[in-house]
Order: sequence, then structure tokens, then C-alpha cells
Amino acid sequence: MIIDWSLQKITHELRKCNRALHDKYATGFETWGCKQDLYRVKFLVDELLDEAGAYAGEQAWLDEMEKEKVMANAKQKIKHPDPQKHKNISFVKSAIRIVAGLFLMSGQVWWAGAGFVVAELLGVYEEMV
Repeated sequence: MIIDWSLQKITHELRKCNRALHDKYATGFETWGCKQDLYRVKFLVDELLDEAGAYAGEQAWLDEMEKEKVMANAKQKIKHPDPQKHKNISFVKSAIRIVAGLFLMSGQVWWAGAGFVVAELLGVYEEMV
């Protein structure tokens, strides 16, 4: 069997079409044809795969590809915290605790308690950034 096409070229052309679909300056009138082309390719690929026989190890490979796809989607959805904000809030929280401790040592229990409560609220906020 002679392969005179390249997966890389096909993928490149399909991605060009996808970029056109997301171009904020293009209208639906301009991009609808591109989306139709993607559907035509999808229908053709589905038809060709249905006509192809099953191969040994095919299902295991498909399962592995599905796992990789799920993992890639999960990684995209994970929102990583901003380390700079986290550090800054942590420093402020520590400073408030130190001041609250000084209030406690000087016998001003109410102010010490208020400081610890504020520091704890900052700790909750710290985990959300």
C-alpha cells in the first residue's frame, strides 16, 4: 500500500478550518461552509471506519486514546492558583496573626480574637485564589 498523504498535512488543514470558525472577524455566512466541510469529513471518516474490519488490539488502543482525551480535558479544566496572590495573602495573614498574638500578650483578648478571626477568613480566601 502506497501512502501519498500525510496525517500532519490533513491535521494542519483541518485546524486551519477550525481557526476560521473561531475568527472573531469572520461572519457565519463565511464560516458555515467551513463547518459543512468538517461535517463532510466526519461523515466520510465514520463511513470508512464502519466499513473497515476490526483489528487485534484495536479496542485496547481506542480505550487508551479515550483515556488520553479525558485526561487532556481534565487538565484544561483544572484552575491552578495564582502563586503570587497566594503568597501575598499568606504574608498578610501571618502579619495579622502576629499582631493578634501581641494583643493577646498585652491582655487585649477582644482585639486578639478579632485578629485571629480575620486571619482565618483570609485563610479561606487564600484557598480560593
